[in-house]
Amino acid sequence: MSYRWLSLVCLAVVSLSAFRQACAQSTTGTITGLVSDSSGAVMPGVRVSATNAATGVVAETATSSSGNYVIPNLQVATYALKITQPGFKTWMRSGIALSSND
Repeated sequence: MSYRWLSLVCLAVVSLSAFRQACAQSTTGTITGLVSDSSGAVMPGVRVSATNAATGVVAETATSSSGNYVIPNLQVATYALKITQPGFKTWMRSGIALSSND
């Protein structure tokens, strides 16, 4: 009886370990940042977009009242980031390599 109990405990531990590793693997990442003007003042409500260079899929957001932005759940890929606000010059950066859990 104790052998059977030990086998079940070992099986449970192995199963939980495999589940934990499977959950830890991710194919997405997040791009975050802060938008400020040339004087250093934060800029709320600015449009921020990330374009997947391979697929052309665009994810968009706007900066918060503190000028911060978060674009979560992006597939692992290379991205181009574009920040636009009427009355300001558009800012772009390409070649942003996003890795798993970045």
